[in-house]
Amino acid sequence: MGRKPIHLNSEKIEAELCGKVILVTGAAGSIGSGIVRQIADYRPAEIVLLDQAESPLYDLQNELK
Repeated sequence: MGRKPIHLNSEKIEAELCGKVILVTGAAGSIGSGIVRQIADYRPAEIVLLDQAESPLYDLQNELK
């Protein structure tokens, strides 16, 4: 891609997300759902999904369960 790879600090991200309630707006979209899936790996207490698209939001919720 012509740029250096991005390296995430997983320990710092986990410290910020683990055990917390996280709100994701636009959660049913392609970017939002990808973010939700990544956040889920860091064991938050709860992820609140917000979107106007009811069916894709329902599908994402079922996928996460």
